[in-house]
Amino acid sequence: MDEELSIYSLPAEVISIILKNNDCQEILNFSSTCKHFNELVNTDQQLWKEKLKELIPDAAFVVVESDCHDGDWLEEIKGFYYIKNYVFSELKTMSPTHYCKRDDLTKQDVRDFFNVAISTKMSLAYAINILQDFIKITSELADAYACKKPFTLTEMHYARILLRHLIHPFITSKWVQLEKKDQLDPEFVLNFFVQWVDIDKMHSDEDFAEKIQALVDKVEAILSDKKYSKSDSTQWKTLTAQEKCSQGLLTERQVLAAVSYVIYGQECIQVSATANLDTLDITKILLNKRGSVLAVACIYHAVAKRCGVACDVVAFPNHFFLEWRDTDGQEYKVDLENGELKSKRRCPFSASPTNQKNIRRYCPEKLLQQILSSYLNSMGVHDNWTTQNSLRLVDLLNPSQNLDNVNQSHLSYLRNEVDLANYPELSYNALHCSHARLLSSLSYLANTIHITASDRYMFPHVVVKKRNSYIKYAVGMICTHKKHKYTGIIRGWDLIWAADWKEHGEALNRLEFGHNQPFYYLIIANQSSRYVAQENLSALTVPPRMPHLEDLIAREFTHFNGYAYEPNDEKRMEYPDDMHISNMFRSCVEVRYGEPNQDKKKLVQY
Repeated sequence: MDEELSIYSLPAEVISIILKNNDCQEILNFSSTCKHFNELVNTDQQLWKEKLKELIPDAAFVVVESDCHDGDWLEEIKGFYYIKNYVFSELKTMSPTHYCKRDDLTKQDVRDFFNVAISTKMSLAYAINILQDFIKITSELADAYACKKPFTLTEMHYARILLRHLIHPFITSKWVQLEKKDQLDPEFVLNFFVQWVDIDKMHSDEDFAEKIQALVDKVEAILSDKKYSKSDSTQWKTLTAQEKCSQGLLTERQVLAAVSYVIYGQECIQVSATANLDTLDITKILLNKRGSVLAVACIYHAVAKRCGVACDVVAFPNHFFLEWRDTDGQEYKVDLENGELKSKRRCPFSASPTNQKNIRRYCPEKLLQQILSSYLNSMGVHDNWTTQNSLRLVDLLNPSQNLDNVNQSHLSYLRNEVDLANYPELSYNALHCSHARLLSSLSYLANTIHITASDRYMFPHVVVKKRNSYIKYAVGMICTHKKHKYTGIIRGWDLIWAADWKEHGEALNRLEFGHNQPFYYLIIANQSSRYVAQENLSALTVPPRMPHLEDLIAREFTHFNGYAYEPNDEKRMEYPDDMHISNMFRSCVEVRYGEPNQDKKKLVQY
């Protein structure tokens, strides 16, 4: 009878294959079982290389691979986990540290984290990737009405703050670098806006360029057809559209016709009057086949330029169009609805040649302002992280005398004090030491702005609110107004009417119990705040989740549990007895009607 085999008799190659199907913690646990396995795991660089490839974006891995070659991949993955552990540690401490702060966190508040995030060549890419993955996981858990610390709305709130402080200074630096090189093309301006506003996802310029190149390749395929050929067929296929155009083998009008066919014929892009992230992000535009007129113009310009045709994006107040000038000097507008060329009529605002020249000149900042204005008009009064980020872009574009305008200070410093044109090209995936010093200097600049006012927006301490028998509802519960029928989330309450809400003075006369009853602070569906007497509120039997309000309450609540929003630890310290009341209401509903929103819950595992 054969001797029973054990794992000790397996070849190292087989053990390595088995370990590839485990996560890093399980691999380390395995290595700690004996000295032999410890040596095997520590020296298996191919294993750690593949594990790192699973953890980071492909673009970042390419950079690491080019630097590491046959080096120590275990050390590289240790560097990644050092950043990850630091990020999670920072997120866990931010709510206890900053819960009482009224205003947004400044660079000074996140200075230590910022310095760690720019400490090595790859640390910035790692930190951004870890934070964005954290937000993705938290969002999926929130959709499942689940909570698994630290993946809560509160930590996600602070993760976005950290991302904002990492991404905004970086892309501002890149803007100035390209500005000094006169390379601020419309497509970069468009992607700059998307990067600035939508920090939850990575919108790298390299990814944008790849998608534009894919469209260019389709144009090239059309123009390689023999029907366009004016020369030897072998030479024709080896030339690019740009080379054919420059050599006079193709007319610019033919190239533009091919570009229009690809964008509107093959890709079936339709123009939308709305400017939001679905219609400004090129990935979503190509997926949904619908884009803002601003985005479609930038994409069209980029594809035409790479095919050798120069178009001009013209943007000034109340005007936006894409213009092309034929070799005979005739000017045309590209109809962005279908790509057709139309003779351009003289603009009444360009009466004089001098004024016309000024209007025709492409200005990246004017285009950015046009995109920003269209976005804010489309979003209306809706308040979330993207609109809050867009308002910070207003600060960047509109200089003011406000000494706390950090974004404008960054821009002014980069333009006047730094020769960014001679710096290496800025990239998330390869932070040069000169880039790290530059970002560190921006951090120091922000700290000097806020150094004298670091405690200006602090509460002295958390005020504990003691309940009495008259308080019926609890923070986090979702209630409706009996008369006006609006629905909102309770964020706090007072035992009696608070005198600082004087605008409600006349309404007190119409209340049955007057001011001597509990009043509740509500944030309602239209994102406005209300101060409501208890007699006018009623709890909902099956309360709905209100995701459009979660960005506004995330600092105080962890998740929606199917019945109410659960307060975080700091909120529970402020209202120590409210969770019991909320659970009591929920138990009553479950006994009578069954568990609320059970059909909407999902099983999510992490």
